[in-house]
Amino acid sequence: MQPHGRIWQELTWSWAYSTGHPTSDQRLEAAAKAVWPYALLCAWTYLNDHAAAHDLMDHAVQNAFDYLGRHTDCPDKKLAWRIKSVIKRSARQQSAKKSREIQYGSLLDLEKVYVGQSEAEQRAYANELFARLSPFAQSIVEWRWLGYSWRKIAEHLDMDHTAVRRAYFREVESLRHALSQPGDIYRSRSEDEFEAWVAQRHQERVLEGNATPVGPCPEEAFLKELAKKSKRIALGDPRVGHAANCPICMRRLLALRREHHSRRLRLVLTAAVASCLLIAALFVGLTRGGPNSKQQTADLAAVPESVDLWNAGTFRGEQPGPLQAVSLPAALVKVTIILPRYSDPGQYAVAVTRDQEGNDLLAKASAAAIGNGDREEVSVYLDLRKSQPGSYFLSTTHEQDQASYYYPLQIR
Repeated sequence: MQPHGRIWQELTWSWAYSTGHPTSDQRLEAAAKAVWPYALLCAWTYLNDHAAAHDLMDHAVQNAFDYLGRHTDCPDKKLAWRIKSVIKRSARQQSAKKSREIQYGSLLDLEKVYVGQSEAEQRAYANELFARLSPFAQSIVEWRWLGYSWRKIAEHLDMDHTAVRRAYFREVESLRHALSQPGDIYRSRSEDEFEAWVAQRHQERVLEGNATPVGPCPEEAFLKELAKKSKRIALGDPRVGHAANCPICMRRLLALRREHHSRRLRLVLTAAVASCLLIAALFVGLTRGGPNSKQQTADLAAVPESVDLWNAGTFRGEQPGPLQAVSLPAALVKVTIILPRYSDPGQYAVAVTRDQEGNDLLAKASAAAIGNGDREEVSVYLDLRKSQPGSYFLSTTHEQDQASYYYPLQIR
């Protein structure tokens, strides 16, 4: 499903790539613009983030440029198809990676994702990288280590979060290529993996005292709010930068994160247990009170009617006799029948049929007769809502002799 609103309508991708050949630029630009709606669709369908379409398109255009260099006579239609294919493949790969993505908001369980280089070599590489980062990129590293999202960072910088992320990784990418040799693992790492590595190295660098914090340590209350990524804290607050570069504050933040994580885990477990108990209580209540609940619902919806057959003549089958006229509405009725004189106690079945042979059954119910002085009464629910107005028969049948007695019935 596509998102609604002006953001979806206004989000565009501008051509900002040059192959050095005007003809190739024109072909790529035309193909990319034609495929842009497909990039939006893949970004939303696979990543649930239509702004990610920019990254998908950039990657696809780079791939198409390389392909066009090898196949200069490639038709425009095939070029557009290739861009689409790369976009879809990249979106699906990123979607699959999300299930095992490292959460940068907490480094409690962060494992080292690179094991192919010696510790000394990785330290040297990290120190050189941090030394060359611009103030903008250094702030991004600190804010991301503190757990803030790209959208929160972009809001502080008054920029689009996609533009901020792309600018950061472009700078980092240029440094990776400048500091690495062809074939080094630093060149082959994905953006997410490299960011996790940078966050870990930043933490190690600060805890070892190799960073220079500015200003005094903030108070405990501020660190607690910072550990929870409180919205009340502005990223431009100098205390934020100090906490991200001070070994004392960082150790306290890590401890607060562990406490916050444990507290949230306890709350989740407590809520889960409470939910299970509530569901069990509701199940027991419904199981015990099921018939009563149905009875109460029927009482509210049914129309009460009374039928007095005390002095009525009866006939069994074709047996003639004087008949008592009975009238019921075409509705759900709770009918209380005063049984004929000398009726026996016990269980009675009450039915409404088309004729006195019991054919074309419209409604049927059974209940035990209740003695009321010298009379026997039986109360049942009959659903006559689908019945057409007209002439029918109301029958009563005792459970012992199975003799059915019929009375003319008018449904109104």
